[in-house]
Amino acid sequence: MFSIKQVIGYAALFAFSTLANSSDITAYHWDFGDGNSSTAAKPDHEYKQPGFYQVTLKAFVNDELSYSKQHLVDAVSPVIESFSVSGKTEAKVGERVTFTPQLKTSQPLQLSYVWKTHDDTDFRGEAYEFEATEAGTFTLNVSGLFDGREIINEQITYTISAASSTETPNNSSSQSGGGGSLIWLLPSMFLIAFRRRNSQ
Repeated sequence: MFSIKQVIGYAALFAFSTLANSSDITAYHWDFGDGNSSTAAKPDHEYKQPGFYQVTLKAFVNDELSYSKQHLVDAVSPVIESFSVSGKTEAKVGERVTFTPQLKTSQPLQLSYVWKTHDDTDFRGEAYEFEATEAGTFTLNVSGLFDGREIINEQITYTISAASSTETPNNSSSQSGGGGSLIWLLPSMFLIAFRRRNSQ
């Protein structure tokens, strides 16, 4: 068996050491999974590219294989410095809402993203965009994947409020205006009626 420790201060530098009784071991062979190897008992190795690497240690006693062990090294997570999701967390029904991942790394790194909505529907893409159709408070979960393996996960909460109701126009002034027009006609109507009565 062997141990693997990330060297503090270095994103993808690892220290390897055997945990077995080394008094009988006469030779070591480390295969770091990236085309590089070492015969040291306790080597350090830095991965130049983020990835998952299968490390193999073979220990020998007088040229005879004593044991062979393997371990998967995660050289992706150490290069991630920060991760967050940007987008407005308050909107109204009918508005379009967009959330995007904000990833900061010490080395170039390309992740794929899976967005899981509050009703367990999955969406894949660099961003999640939708039109708000119902009011309420909801959760959204995003996972960052590298070679199909989840590396990071973030959950956010956003609130959708009901759309502002459209005000009904006030027609009281127009109705009053109509009534006012009838009032101005009253004197003419009385005058006509008075003349007809006198002519009789």
